[in-house]
Amino acid sequence: MPRPAVARPATTLLAIGALLALLAVERHIAASAAATHRVVATAVALDLTATAALVTWWLGVRRAAWPRWTPLVIAAGGLVIARAWVPSGLIAAMIVVEATALTALVVRARIAWRAGRAVAATAPGPVAVVEHAVIAAGAPRALAGFLATDLVVLAYATTGWFRRAPRDGFAMHRRKHRAAVVALLVGLIAVETAALHVALAGWSAPLAWVSTASAAYLALWMIADLHVLRLAPLRVTPTAVLGPVGVRWRLDVPRDAIAAATPIDAVPPGALAAVVGEPTVLLTLTRPVEVRGLLGRRRTATAIALTVDAPEAFIAALGPGR
Repeated sequence: MPRPAVARPATTLLAIGALLALLAVERHIAASAAATHRVVATAVALDLTATAALVTWWLGVRRAAWPRWTPLVIAAGGLVIARAWVPSGLIAAMIVVEATALTALVVRARIAWRAGRAVAATAPGPVAVVEHAVIAAGAPRALAGFLATDLVVLAYATTGWFRRAPRDGFAMHRRKHRAAVVALLVGLIAVETAALHVALAGWSAPLAWVSTASAAYLALWMIADLHVLRLAPLRVTPTAVLGPVGVRWRLDVPRDAIAAATPIDAVPPGALAAVVGEPTVLLTLTRPVEVRGLLGRRRTATAIALTVDAPEAFIAALGPGR
């Protein structure tokens, strides 16, 4: 049996010293006039993320027995520093952090795949499945919600068009023609982003591209949200109401915690608005229930407002007395 890795104090100090030296060098470059050039700013951003992650892997993980997720945390921290020091190199740094996360996931893909498959039938939607998978692959829990949301957005925005919606479950997107609304909004984003890019490019090309990249991600997010709504409807199981509300909320409400389910046309004060447009059903709970939100956010609710296309059928599925 292989012996577990043991932390080595001398190597740990060496790894920390190397990272601090790298930080000091990049700070000096970022404060110089050379950093005004986009190539130099990009190089600084890459050093703060990619180089720092590699140093952490080589000296920290391999030699000092640091946790395997440490390079990802260092890359994420480098991204925050790059945003403050060299904003014009931010796009490259963001790509590096994404690539680091994906590389870590690919290296341990078999573990992640098995973990995701194990909870797919009982998890409240794709974000919950991917979050469980990335944690099993070694990602820190503090970053798992962010990574899972990002991966689901990219996956569903690009592949959701080719998937068929399930026949069972309770849809939430047809009642107010959500697809048409999203199509209109994405079209408006495209037109406004093009005009804003032209306006900003004459003043600052890096700022123009950052603005365009942000708008593109917003459009991808809206498309992915629609596909998750379409492909992962609410489910009423013998023990719980399960399902995502797009990529915004994840519901796992025990049925024995539901005191009543009533039709509504407005969100009551104090209720959690897990809605898509106008609400149609209010779940009143006998005890507080935790609901997971965007990027791992947590909320505790005693009443939840939902948008269900067939509210009467949904209430009937919960059984008499609801």
